[in-house]
Amino acid sequence: MQYVDGHFQKIIAASDYEAKRVWDLLRGAGISYVLDISVVIESGRITKVIDFAVSNEEPEAIPL
Repeated sequence: MQYVDGHFQKIIAASDYEAKRVWDLLRGAGISYVLDISVVIESGRITKVIDFAVSNEEPEAIPL
């Protein structure tokens, strides 16, 4: 795990163009569940992305 500094917001705070640019980059890397990611926006561009899943499936519960 790594601490990533910045003011993070949900991707919906970015322009449609910028959100699509980042979604396309992530999908190109095989990351398809990108609806809920958090980003840093600097001068209108997304510069950092965190909190993305590699699938939209919930993890299985581990019995205690």
